[in-house]
Amino acid sequence: MVFNGPPEASFIDSKLNAPVNFKAYGLGWSMMDFSGQKIVLHNGGLDGVTSQLFLIPSKNIGVIMLCNKTTVLPIIMMYQLLDRFINKSQRSWSTELSVMINKYKSVNHDMPKYEDVEKVNNEFYIGTYYDSLVGKTVIKNDSGQLIINCNESTLLKGILKPIGMLEFELSLPLMPSLPKGKIEFDVNAIGEVSGFKINLPNPDMHFDELYFKKQK
Repeated sequence: MVFNGPPEASFIDSKLNAPVNFKAYGLGWSMMDFSGQKIVLHNGGLDGVTSQLFLIPSKNIGVIMLCNKTTVLPIIMMYQLLDRFINKSQRSWSTELSVMINKYKSVNHDMPKYEDVEKVNNEFYIGTYYDSLVGKTVIKNDSGQLIINCNESTLLKGILKPIGMLEFELSLPLMPSLPKGKIEFDVNAIGEVSGFKINLPNPDMHFDELYFKKQK
């Protein structure tokens, strides 16, 4: 399943509907079976929102869920509704989700560290930045390595590697489907960092809509 949601989403989805007889992706739609019924579905996420759509062709049922937060809630709601529509079940999917999330969070998901980070003045870049869509984002120094961490999105957590004047390579280990990008810093008239933008071309998430202004 293609999903641009929180990192635990793929882990949860792989566990909730096991075992399955097939999972596939055809003409832009994901397909799978649930209790012997063919399910057609698609989901996505962008700038702090997530969505889930599923169809049960044999029952002429279609559901779309929209959520204004990066969360796995649409996935759990989908399985809850599928179980109700097909099996008339009262299974507590939310309880199972809670157990799975706790299991996922108990595993160490620390990001790898670059061994060849060039010597730069990290103090020049560290601080709190703000974007109106994403919210507060912090750049900090972690053992000589710059880390970016967005308070409102578990996905926007990455590693910065210097590649040029005011430019850093950006890696997002929690979003492995995305390529590496760049962070480009701006400075004001007195030579202080005033903000940055993310340059990361990809078909799903439009980072060019964002601008992170440094907070005083």
